[in-house]
Amino acid sequence: MIMLGDKFTGKQKKDFIKRNKHKKGWIETKYLRSGNMSSLETRELAKLICKNFNIAFDNQLAFQDERYRICFELALRDQMIEELDLFDDSVLMHPA
Repeated sequence: MIMLGDKFTGKQKKDFIKRNKHKKGWIETKYLRSGNMSSLETRELAKLICKNFNIAFDNQLAFQDERYRICFELALRDQMIEELDLFDDSVLMHPA
């Protein structure tokens, strides 16, 4: 069983932080440079950075969700989390 982040090297983590730490607001996968990584792998690495380093936080969704975002502006954390709309509109379309 592979744990979250076991597949990422220290260099990948450092490079990810270096490339993205200056970005403002919620950042989605397509704006997080990831080299040869897929969007899913990029979100997984972002989740790992949020979990293990005190430099970013996420929008509290699973990294598998395409709506997953991170933010490096720690001073705005409470405000940005408060303003999140975590309601999934797709439940309104479900046949059940």
